[in-house]
Amino acid sequence: MAESDPRFINDYFSDGIIIIKIIRSTVPRAKISSISIPELSGDAGVFMYEDLPAEKNFRVFDRELPLLSDGHINYKGQPILLLYGSDQLQLEEIEKEIRIEYNTAYPILSMEN
Repeated sequence: MAESDPRFINDYFSDGIIIIKIIRSTVPRAKISSISIPELSGDAGVFMYEDLPAEKNFRVFDRELPLLSDGHINYKGQPILLLYGSDQLQLEEIEKEIRIEYNTAYPILSMEN
């Protein structure tokens, strides 16, 4: 009996593989006022809500949510865009330079806050 292989999916690599990084919101509720993306080189690219070719939403119980933000942030960590390419280090550098500006609309959840 062979021992189990404790590797994660990102431990596997082959030539031509495309890496995807999900850029998520840092605020719980807002409207995106601007997104600044640095100049992309090589095979790096960005995929946004407008780029989705078909169904742009998914259903959770009785609520419909966008796969990527449509300009409105509904929860902290909501996916805003996908950054893709074949060079992990390049993507990490690009991710550091992406700037997202928000018009926040935080709800009052309690009188203490």
